[in-house]
Amino acid sequence: MDEQHGITPIDAAIDSLAAAQNGTAPPAPEPPPEPERSAAIQAAEKILEPPKILSVEDILSAPDLEEMIVAVPEWGGSVKIRSFSKQRQLQMRKDSMNGNEVDSERMELLMFIEGVVEPKFTTAHIDALRQKSAVAMDRVLQAILKLGGLTPDEQGEIEKSFRDGPGAEV
Repeated sequence: MDEQHGITPIDAAIDSLAAAQNGTAPPAPEPPPEPERSAAIQAAEKILEPPKILSVEDILSAPDLEEMIVAVPEWGGSVKIRSFSKQRQLQMRKDSMNGNEVDSERMELLMFIEGVVEPKFTTAHIDALRQKSAVAMDRVLQAILKLGGLTPDEQGEIEKSFRDGPGAEV
C-alpha cells in the first residue's frame, strides 16, 4: 500500500482498468525493438518458408535458357552454346526421324547446329561438320547436352529430385 496516497496495488489496477474503459488511460509503453536476426537465422527462416507458387506470367517471363562458353582447343578458340527450348527440342527430334526411328547422326548434328549460337551454323554446314574433329565436336555436344540436362547423369539427378521432391510420399 502506498501510505502517502493511500492507494493499494489493487486500487491502482482497478483505477487503470476504469481509465482504459473510459478512454483516459495513458498510452501503453512502446514494446522494446526486436533484436537483429543473424544471417544464419534469416537463412534458416528462408529454408522453412514454403516455396512461392508461380503465376503463369512468372513462368512465361522467366529467362530460363542458359548460355555458356566452351573452349575448343582443337579449333584454337571457343564457341558459345545455349540450352534448348522445349519447342526446339521437339522439332529437332521430329527433324531427325527416319521412319519410326531417330537418326542419331542427324540428331547429333542438329543439336550441334542449334546448340551453338556463336558462331551460328546452319543445316548447310552439315556435310562440312562431318569432316571436323570428332573430339572437338563431341566436346561441344557434351557441353550442350549437360547444359540442357540431357546427359544420363543429369537425367538421373532430375529423376532423383522428382522422386524425392514434394509429394514423393504419395
